[in-house]
Amino acid sequence: MAIKHLPPSITGGGFMGEFAGGLTGLSVFMGENPVEVRRMADVSREESYRGQENIFLEGQRADAGWWVLDGVVKIVRTTAQGRQVTLEILGPGDGFGLAQLMGFPAYPAQAVALKASRVARVPADVLTAWGRRCPEFLTSILGQISQRIQRFHQLRILCPESAERKVAATLLWVTEKFGPRLFFSRREIADIAGVAPETAVRAVLAFQGVHWMSITRRSMVVNAPKALAAFVAGGTLAPIP
Repeated sequence: MAIKHLPPSITGGGFMGEFAGGLTGLSVFMGENPVEVRRMADVSREESYRGQENIFLEGQRADAGWWVLDGVVKIVRTTAQGRQVTLEILGPGDGFGLAQLMGFPAYPAQAVALKASRVARVPADVLTAWGRRCPEFLTSILGQISQRIQRFHQLRILCPESAERKVAATLLWVTEKFGPRLFFSRREIADIAGVAPETAVRAVLAFQGVHWMSITRRSMVVNAPKALAAFVAGGTLAPIP
């Protein structure tokens, strides 16, 4: 992990000026007082993580809130059987680990950088104080979290009779979020969709068979998002004309 952090005495420009600008550019901070954002930047820091490196662990004290600046972060929980299950995949602009704002003293899940990523780490007490001063800021954060939970719930209840449609909906969602070239494993896709890994493999191979997807050793590419969307809505598997 690499950390960039400068003392307030030299935050007039350079890195911290860019960092403050980066925070302001996140949707949750848009419209907030830039002076307040700079003060937050003064006591916050940017951290860089390698692919598959832990950002924080499940059960660790929730001493900060986090935002993805660049890269991809996944949120995972460990089952009673010891298996890690992917709950969420986050990209630039997404906040995570906001446990203290929700009243939790510890992180309820683990955060892992899926690939090389930069994140903003904001001390929990700073976020809590700002939430008290600026209720709109807290409302914005809660709104974003609510939308993500709603999306996750929709994937879980979508077409209970068709696990393949759940996989298609998940592929469509991550394509909209990260683009057509996907670097997630089929197990991660299965976890998000709420299906068995072998089901996700069968579905992906079926989508490849009708040319909706291409599969290489290192990635999957969605070639036909409209076809996936039609399938999710009740359509059939049909080759691209």
